[in-house]
Amino acid sequence: MSNLSRWLSSRKLSSLEETLTEHEIDLDILFDLTDEDMRELGLSLGARKRLRAALEAGAGETITETELARTGGGAERRHLTTMFVDLVGSTELSAGLDPEDMRDVITSYQNTVAGVVTRYEGQVAKYMGDGVLCYFGWPRAHEDDAKRAARAGLEILEAMQVIKAPDGRDLTVRIGAATGLVVVGDLIGEGAAQEEAVVGDTPNLAARLQTLADPGRIIIADNTRQLLGADFEIVELGSFNIKGVEHPVTAWQVDAERSLTTRFEEGTPDPTLPLIGRDHELGLIIERWRRACDGEGQVVVLTGEAGIGKSRLTRAAIEEIAQGEHYRISYHCSPYHSDSSFYPVIQQLTHAMGLSETDSPTDKFEKLKTNLRHADPRIIAELLQIDLEAELGPLGLTPQQTRNQIMSETSEEVRALAREKPVLMVVEDAHWIDPSTLAMLEACLDRITGERAMLLITGRPSFVHGFGGHPIVSKLTLNRLGSEQTAAVLSRIARGKSLPPELVAEIIARTDGVPLFIEEMTKTILESGDLRETETAYELTGPLSRVTIPATLHDSLMARIDRLQPIKEVAQMAACIGRNFDRAALEKIAGVSEQTLDDALVQLEQSELVFRRGAPPDASYVFKHALVRDVAYESLLKRRRQDIHARLVEVFEAENAAPELTAYHASQAGLTEKAAEFWSKAGSQAQARPAYDEAANHLKTALIEVGGLLDEPVWRERELELLVQIAQVYIAKEGYASAEASEAFGKAMQRIAATDSAELRVAIYYGAWIAPYIGNRLYQAYETANRLVEAMSGEAELIPRLISRRMRAATLISMGRSPEALEDLKVAYDLYQQAEITDFATKFAQDPGVQIWCYMHLAMWMCGDREGALVVADRSMELARHLNHANTFCYAGLHDITLALWEGDISRARKVTEEMRQVAIEHDMSLWKLYAWIFEAVTSCMADEADGPARVDAALKDYRATGCWLWAPLFLAEQAKAQLRAGDAAGAEAAVKRGLAEAEVCGERWAIPELHRILGDISRSQGDSAAAAKAYEQAAADARAQGAVLLLARAEAAIEGL
Repeated sequence: MSNLSRWLSSRKLSSLEETLTEHEIDLDILFDLTDEDMRELGLSLGARKRLRAALEAGAGETITETELARTGGGAERRHLTTMFVDLVGSTELSAGLDPEDMRDVITSYQNTVAGVVTRYEGQVAKYMGDGVLCYFGWPRAHEDDAKRAARAGLEILEAMQVIKAPDGRDLTVRIGAATGLVVVGDLIGEGAAQEEAVVGDTPNLAARLQTLADPGRIIIADNTRQLLGADFEIVELGSFNIKGVEHPVTAWQVDAERSLTTRFEEGTPDPTLPLIGRDHELGLIIERWRRACDGEGQVVVLTGEAGIGKSRLTRAAIEEIAQGEHYRISYHCSPYHSDSSFYPVIQQLTHAMGLSETDSPTDKFEKLKTNLRHADPRIIAELLQIDLEAELGPLGLTPQQTRNQIMSETSEEVRALAREKPVLMVVEDAHWIDPSTLAMLEACLDRITGERAMLLITGRPSFVHGFGGHPIVSKLTLNRLGSEQTAAVLSRIARGKSLPPELVAEIIARTDGVPLFIEEMTKTILESGDLRETETAYELTGPLSRVTIPATLHDSLMARIDRLQPIKEVAQMAACIGRNFDRAALEKIAGVSEQTLDDALVQLEQSELVFRRGAPPDASYVFKHALVRDVAYESLLKRRRQDIHARLVEVFEAENAAPELTAYHASQAGLTEKAAEFWSKAGSQAQARPAYDEAANHLKTALIEVGGLLDEPVWRERELELLVQIAQVYIAKEGYASAEASEAFGKAMQRIAATDSAELRVAIYYGAWIAPYIGNRLYQAYETANRLVEAMSGEAELIPRLISRRMRAATLISMGRSPEALEDLKVAYDLYQQAEITDFATKFAQDPGVQIWCYMHLAMWMCGDREGALVVADRSMELARHLNHANTFCYAGLHDITLALWEGDISRARKVTEEMRQVAIEHDMSLWKLYAWIFEAVTSCMADEADGPARVDAALKDYRATGCWLWAPLFLAEQAKAQLRAGDAAGAEAAVKRGLAEAEVCGERWAIPELHRILGDISRSQGDSAAAAKAYEQAAADARAQGAVLLLARAEAAIEGL
């Protein structure tokens, strides 16, 4: 539907559309038409007058209304309840009637249906001979569209009972209704045949269900039944196979609307759930009730947004008050009767007096005389529209006098009851109260001031009343639940079983502490099939998919959006930006003037759907509820959403905005290549900060986008780069034995043929090397590194040769072959000085220069250059600090502390350990936190602290659990030395033998000379010189074989001392 067509249709001027369109008149110039222009268009006098009246009436519209109409998107995605009404026996009827009489029958039937549907604010979508198709939820949604459809259906059945065919035959209909997602709003056809089409299964299902109904009955689908709650008397009919529907459909028959006094009796989402997080509010209500019981009349006005828990709190208060004797009077206001005078009062009295439809006026009057305490039965009979004029004559009062008497008598009845027992008057949903009932309540205030009575009123923030300043009135606003309270509600709904932490976090984020949202969303998820129930918990069966909006909330949320006409389109565009949006970005995609946009934003703010931060034009905004934003967003057609997201990509790309912002909108716009590019960029920036959780998430999304582009070689290679990059992120975050890193490297190794890049192939081989290296499977690690050195030897690129040499050198040092390692490191350092290295954090996890120096100082120390080793170690730490890269610093710290262990320098070891611990905690890097713990335990052994050995055992247990074991024999050596100094020779010997066994199995031989020397010290402490000599000789032989000059010197000194 065009904007012009929409404007003309809303003013019943559609007949002018063809003429205006032919002359290229649209909304942008329509308001500028003069009478002379209209004559030139050929409009008749009547048409000119009607158009001029509409234009003058429209002159009062804000520019927002007209200008924003041009941005309208037409069709929308809607959660729609469709009702199909069919006239029973119309074929037989038409055969026996004159065509003109049959026309009158059809017209009367159609008018009856249309009148009822319109009264419940539905829309007659299409007349189909003897059938009528109706929508509830379009063009405007209500929070109870399914209930409106059911009520309308019942009223149609009742109304048809009084319509007769000309030959006296009864007319009856049957009705079907169904609810579901549709696309509605596209115009099809022309002229009188033009209609708004609906696409989806729902209309077909409603029509098919209608054929299953008996005459005079309504049948609804299960998805509609779920939205009716306990408001209706419903009977299950069973499951049916319906043409065009894949699975059997459960059908339900709606027999009647339940006539009960409060929604507690009608049914709440889950009245069995305990009250959570409202102790303070409940306590205040009960305290006011106690005052009322002492003769101090009270009024409590309880306000809060829909779903915040007003009804649940009121129920809890009623249950608490029910423990003592009292009268309760309940008034339930209705959205369908906000203009019906005294509606809730009439309903309450009808129920309380025991009146039924079958009672005669005299019987009803007798019941009033019997049950009323003080009020004049004749006045109450007038209120209840009981016709007594034939028996008692006219009342003799003017309408205003009658109204005043009604308010006086109802108030006096409350006072009379209060003299017998305390009275609790409950008025629910006062935002729908009719003016007469509100006036009655206001008149009641002064009368109950000194009585044993309390008035408890619940309503939404829109409830406007005039008694807020009265001294007996207490106002109570319900706020949202906090995270802990929300978690408690979740636990109750899950019957005490634990829910996955990521799911709890998602629910907390999406529901904003609104109890109804929490309950309905949690139940929807529990019923979704995404969770597996065990004895103690619910577990995800796969990755957490996007949580859908519960059907029970959809209509209510959409109603809030529809109330924003004509600025709804601005809200929808803002929703495309996100829950948080700023004016500047919205202005660039809205396609309206600054003034129009500002007016629209003011209206959005006044509607309390968004909150503003800051002052325009630099203001930013946030949707009050995440789910409201979601509904606004999802009501747009996918194509329309993509168009808006594509415009946002252009905006944010031009502004050089955060890459993850541009990436998100590119993904939503279906711009796959651009999305992959920006998600990758976002991952790299997060990795460099470092923010490893964010980096991993961005890179995962980049990989998903790239997964749709693998037909092209360039993207196959890009996938390898991303796999290596995300593996490096997981190594930095979780450690070298990270399962996610191993998985990523494994995928890359399988697809390594996709690249000719030596640098990328080295990075992939690095992934194959690091797990066995850190896991102390050094023989396997050496084979991989050696093979890579050979493969890269002929490469022209410097960095691949550098990395391969560094990998082999690291392995050689731990294997006790430091002289060979030094040769590799010298080559690597020469290459490092020649190479231009950029983006080291993304490609290598740490700076390659720092890596080389780390291994160089360890190898130099082993080979006897102690002073040179300390100089290089200092240089390594200095560069690491200068680079200000967390993972590089911790890597340098690991090797510096290890050198300090060999040196026996407790002060240096502890200083760097504390630095590393602080950085690891700040950036949440689990491997480095674990290493800090290990080194704290080892240095406690070096300092001869009593709990040192036990701390080493505990730390190594956790170390092993991560899949890491590198240098464990060295840590065990320090533990053994501490135990020996403490006089625990047996414990020391056990630690040494464990270290030796590990070294033999793993291939980590560099600590073997030290372990044998300690074994000699143990024997010497026990007086066994021969065993000590043998161990010292072995230590010396091992050190000599390794070229470990300083360890050889230690062993020889021990032999000499013996």
